[in-house]
Amino acid sequence: MSRICPTLPMAMPSQAWPTPVWRTPVWPTPAWRTPVWPTPAWRTCVWRTPVWRTCAWRILLHAVAAAAVTACGQAPEPPPLAAPTVPVAAATADPQPPLEAPVAIEPHSWQQLPPDHAAVESWRPARRSNTDHSGPTTADPRPMLGDSLPTDAQFGDGIKVKAMPDPDMPIRQRKRMNIDQLDAALQNASGGIGWTVGAKNQFSVLSLTLGKPDYVDMTQEDLTPSALFQKFLGDAAASLCTKLVAADAKAAADKRVFFVKAELTASPTKDSAAIAANLSYLVQRWHGRTVAPTSPEITQWQFLLTGAQKVSTPAEGWQAVCVALATHPAFYTY
Repeated sequence: MSRICPTLPMAMPSQAWPTPVWRTPVWPTPAWRTPVWPTPAWRTCVWRTPVWRTCAWRILLHAVAAAAVTACGQAPEPPPLAAPTVPVAAATADPQPPLEAPVAIEPHSWQQLPPDHAAVESWRPARRSNTDHSGPTTADPRPMLGDSLPTDAQFGDGIKVKAMPDPDMPIRQRKRMNIDQLDAALQNASGGIGWTVGAKNQFSVLSLTLGKPDYVDMTQEDLTPSALFQKFLGDAAASLCTKLVAADAKAAADKRVFFVKAELTASPTKDSAAIAANLSYLVQRWHGRTVAPTSPEITQWQFLLTGAQKVSTPAEGWQAVCVALATHPAFYTY
């Protein structure tokens, strides 16, 4: 304000402004504020107490309530309801015969059978096969078996009854070998030849990469058959099988662990029986399963060997079989 009107002062004293008319006390007091109005009748003490709160009305209400209770107590009871009448049907000429009580059936047990009624087969604690029929025994096993032990029995004229089906054998998921177990299994199957490069065991060099714990960042070994594990397992099998085939072909007959039933130079057409026997031996050594040389599984291994030898040398064909045996899940899982 001082910049716009420099001659006008910023503030003016209050005495300079005149007092407005509406602030002067000259206005008369309104009539509604004067105490001259009469007190209404409803505010007097006579009207304040209602009539129903007086003692006379209370006595009258009690008398009416007592009379009502007396009248209810002397009311006559209603007559009992009569039973409904149902028409009875006329009797027929052929009435239904009365129902007879069911005859109780005695429980069936071994003791209630006559001795010559059932011939129980010989009981064995081990699981029996469907082709094992050794014939009935002369001794009566009923006192030993009791009523609750299931067994096979023969009733009547050769009717065989199985008291309980054979339970399923318990199974579990297969597990992968850890690195130490895999190294030992490869050396055992190859006759002591492991995965070494420059006299260093590569499983020890690559142990942390293959999932062994260092007990700093990891305390449990990774046993998943991952792509990294498959890659290094293939490298180990290729290195080991090359050494194994070359060393076993030069070893004496009684020192061999790979060419036991057939020679390295065996012909797939002329020596097919010897090759099948050698493949059966290798499956048993590497996978722990007994397979007949004439089985279809051995035929598949023969096809692999023959196909590899057609495009390469006989030694490389057997190396392909060795690598397939080492990288098969039946080898590194249990």
